[in-house]
Amino acid sequence: MKHSRSIAAIVGLSILLTSSLAMARSIPGFSGYTPNPADASCWVFGRNSLGAVKNNCATTKTWLIPLAVDGAGNYSVTVYGFAATAATNISCTAVGANISSDYQWWSQTAVLPATGSNQYMVLTGAYVPSGGKLYLSCDVGAYGFIHGVVWAQI
Repeated sequence: MKHSRSIAAIVGLSILLTSSLAMARSIPGFSGYTPNPADASCWVFGRNSLGAVKNNCATTKTWLIPLAVDGAGNYSVTVYGFAATAATNISCTAVGANISSDYQWWSQTAVLPATGSNQYMVLTGAYVPSGGKLYLSCDVGAYGFIHGVVWAQI
């Protein structure tokens, strides 16, 4: 009986501890939009893209993805993508802001660490205040892909 109470206490403590940890969220790359309506025809996402979005134009284009947040704090954002060459790499920045966007907290800007294969970059430093918002801004080089984004409060 004493042994079963110890096991129950350990299980209860484990549930309590894991429920308080921040959970990561994810979203497919095609969940964003272009801030320039004239660039809309550059972006390709079809039924075979498996959630990715591709810049199908010969020049770099900007893609924005809004990211849902659960509360105030610092966020880490991981971007999964593909760039064919260093000249057509992808650079991204995560931006947290208050609801009116009067104040903004930017992560560092990063690029994919290698080209010619699927890679990821990690962005840290974006802060979201209470009631604020978070989004990802990426400059995607010619024929580059954003496969998806994973983020969590840190």
